[in-house]
Amino acid sequence: MFFLKPITQAALLMLASAAYSQVATPPIQQPPSLGVVAPTSAVELVPAVVGYKQFLQLVQKNNLVLAAQKSQIDIADAQIALAALFPDPTITTGVSAYEMSKDKLPTISTLALNFTLEGGRKRQVRTEAAQADKARAEADFVRQMMSTQLDATQAYIDHLRAKASLRSWQAALGTLERLEQHSQKRTEKPDGVLQAQLLAEKLRAQAEQDAASADVYISSRAMLGFAQASATDLKRFFEGKGDLEMPVLEGYQNRQRDGLREDVIAAQKTLDAASKREELSRENRSLDMNFNIGVNHARAGEYLSTPFPQSNSLIAQLTVPIPFSLRQDGDLRAASAVTAQATKQYQDVLQRAGLEAEQAQARYAAAWSQLQKYSASAEATARSLRSYVEQYLVNKAELGDVIVLLKLNNESNSLRIEAQANHARSMAALLAQARELSLMPFENR
Repeated sequence: MFFLKPITQAALLMLASAAYSQVATPPIQQPPSLGVVAPTSAVELVPAVVGYKQFLQLVQKNNLVLAAQKSQIDIADAQIALAALFPDPTITTGVSAYEMSKDKLPTISTLALNFTLEGGRKRQVRTEAAQADKARAEADFVRQMMSTQLDATQAYIDHLRAKASLRSWQAALGTLERLEQHSQKRTEKPDGVLQAQLLAEKLRAQAEQDAASADVYISSRAMLGFAQASATDLKRFFEGKGDLEMPVLEGYQNRQRDGLREDVIAAQKTLDAASKREELSRENRSLDMNFNIGVNHARAGEYLSTPFPQSNSLIAQLTVPIPFSLRQDGDLRAASAVTAQATKQYQDVLQRAGLEAEQAQARYAAAWSQLQKYSASAEATARSLRSYVEQYLVNKAELGDVIVLLKLNNESNSLRIEAQANHARSMAALLAQARELSLMPFENR
């Protein structure tokens, strides 16, 4: 049975070679970052390397969601001017009496002014409600801006994570190529099983590198989605500066912000606006009165041989509606329900704000602890791998041991990079609570 071992080794080499040809056949085109080629596209990608603070400035300036949200402030501001308007008066003029029989009465012409006097405090409350709507729109804009900046920061972190993963797999491929070149130079007969394992690990590293490179491109386009100002900006390729090697956030246990969070303020302003709308609904039930003041002018004439002199008469009329519609109170019940809903939402947001602040601190502490463990493990594995690789290159270590350490090192690096990303995400969430998101230390090292 001794002849089965060479056959088994040859079969493993053939399978590995076939797998290599299948995986490597369709070349994957990559973005114009880190020395790889851009994917085929109808537009030319122009590289643009941006730092984190510059990226946040672009988001605040160009983000289309923020621009749309800001328009709500302009709309609400215009409604204040409309709410302060008085009802337009009207002027009535014309001939009110013209006798067409043979015994003519004097022709009478009329000039009158009509105006509406709004009942209660309609105009004042309507203006206050419009001002409350503007305050709500401003609070919603600030809330949306902070939420968008946090989402953009998460995209920036994903981009740096993808870049770190790509660099890690590029380094792994470099090590594998060194091992492969040396194994072919060894004078003793190579072990076919170990050669097949080495080739399989190389194929895996190449696949992971391709995936990481594609992730770099995808995450870059996600960043661009937050910062683009027009369709022309789609031609740009963003590459974020910095890395995920961050120190612990000092004093994170006591990091608090002055005042309420943006979502709490927005909920409070929404409640204020709903309360004003309910008050306006009550004021709208006040009766409006219509006044008509004018003059009738009668020309001189003759009726049944009796002459009539020219005359003028004053008109003064008051019109008051009969409020049958006030028997229905659907508008009041609807406005009251909206206020009750806004009250519950405000209470919910206020409660969640306190809980989320505690959760953010706990998540950050857990993420930092996890990062410390994975970093220590990755560093220890990397030291062992470097030692075994150097020993293998001088024929003092076995290829099988190096391959095992190489796999372990790749896994440790992946876990450390993901832990770094989790640490950055939890730090961003914690800083967003304190409205200090710009302090993210991506480039402070």
